[in-house]
This record gives sequence, C-alpha cells and structure tokens, in this order.
Amino acid sequence: MSHNDFVRPMGVWATLSVLEHFELEQFDLAQFQSINGDLGGTWNPASQIILGGSGLKVAAPFWSTGNFRVDTNADLRGGATVTGGNLAASLNITAQGTIHADGTIDSNANINATGNMTAGGSAQFGGGLDVTGNGNVDGTLHAGGATTLGSTLAVTGNAGFSAALGVTGNLNAAADVNVGGALSVADLATFQERVDFGGGITTRSVIGPNSNNTYTVATVDEVIVEQTTLSADRVYTLVSTGAVAGSRIRFTSLNATWNVTVAWPGGTQIITHQVGEVMTLELVFIGGTWHQALYVRRTT
Repeated sequence: MSHNDFVRPMGVWATLSVLEHFELEQFDLAQFQSINGDLGGTWNPASQIILGGSGLKVAAPFWSTGNFRVDTNADLRGGATVTGGNLAASLNITAQGTIHADGTIDSNANINATGNMTAGGSAQFGGGLDVTGNGNVDGTLHAGGATTLGSTLAVTGNAGFSAALGVTGNLNAAADVNVGGALSVADLATFQERVDFGGGITTRSVIGPNSNNTYTVATVDEVIVEQTTLSADRVYTLVSTGAVAGSRIRFTSLNATWNVTVAWPGGTQIITHQVGEVMTLELVFIGGTWHQALYVRRTT
C-alpha cells in the first residue's frame, strides 16, 4: 500500500470512543514509520517511494549518492555537476548553468547548456550539442547532431561530428577531427593530428579595392587585385590585429598597369607584373611580426 492504513475506518470514531491497546500500538507504529520532516534522519524503505500528483519541489540542495534517473527531459535551471562518476541520459538535458561530469557524459538525445560543459572522460551525444560557454572533453567526443558552442572547444581525444560544427571561439583538438557537415570557427582552430574535410576548405577571399585599404587576418585570408580594378598605384596595409603564431595572408595581383604596395609593421613589398603574369605575396606571423613566406611571379 502507498501509506499507513486507518486504525479504524473513517466515520467510525465517536465522541466517547474507547481506545484499545492494539489501536494505540498501531498509532505508535504509524508515527514511528513516518518521516521526520523537521529533524531529518535516515530511512531504508523496503520498496520505492513514488510521488505522483503535483510532484516534488526541493528548495534546498538535493544530494543523491546512488543512481539518479530521469525518464523524461531534464531541465536543470542551475546546471548539472556529477562528481566522481558518469552522466548518462536517454532524453534531452537542458541546463541554464554548467554541465560537468568527472567521468563520461553519454546522451542519446540533445544536450543544451547556457554555461560551460566539461567531461573528465569521453562525451557522446546521439543528438546535438548546444553550449553557450566553453566545451572541454578530456577523452573522445562524438555528436550525432548539429554542434554549436558559444565559446571555445577543447578535445584531448578524437572528435567526430556527424553534422555541422560551429565554434564561436577557439577550437583545439589533440587528436583526429572528423566533421560530417560544415565547420565554422570564428577564431583560432588548432589541430595537432589529422583533419578530414570531405567538403573542402573555404577561405575568406576578397577583391582588392581601387583605393588604399587596411587588412587584418581576423577578417580576410586572401586579397586578389583584378586586371581592371585599379586606376592608380595603391597601398594595402596589413595590421597585426587578430594574428597569432602561424597566421597567414596572401595578396595576388593580376593588374599589369598599376603597382600595389603591401605594407606591414617592419616591411613593404610591391606586387606588380607584366602582361600574362600573376604575382603573389604570402605573409606569415611568427614571433610577433610578419615575415615573407612566399613571393612569386608566375605565368598565367
């Protein structure tokens, strides 16, 4: 039964009812078996306690030293932390704070966190992963749906994404990365092992204008000067904003009439050519300054 039974059926008690000794024993046993909501304590129920109706709301910390199971979606308003164990879910998990597990994170559905997500072990998601803050996985990472991170993503093991991957901050992978959809990284992407792009790599290429202009690797990878673009010699200035060690930018001129001078802190180089030729200058950022990595004239 779900609660202690009546000592006598309802409606039987009269004003001058006489209590029997066994009834007092039943009263005593019932109060002994009840939960002390004021002083607390430890209980070991013989079967599960099931709450229906309006459910249960805990206004203070909730601590489970055993398994914690949720059969429907979990909406965690203050984040989820699993210390010393794993986090597993068959349905969606939504946290308005951080999601952290000292062990693995394994979800057959979607994970959504408005804070950070960290896993001391591997992380696997049958659905998508949407994290507003940072994502850090000390093992392998696999997401079956679209993955969006509002800040950085760091993975020490292999990373596999069956759909698109979008990272607003840095992407750092210590092992292989496989992206089945589009990869978008708004900042630095660092790969210490092999990277597979089945759809190719797209660079941020622009047409050089008929005016002096300033460029930064934060927004441009390649500047191309077309044959008929210029009406006078122009200066394209490269600044170091957004540059990190290994950043590269390329300038290519197809214009045979006017010179383009590429200037950067500590150096300049004119790119011009004869008719039927293309001149390319490529710069790389090393040791806090720009260096010429490529300066070539080739026949079209």
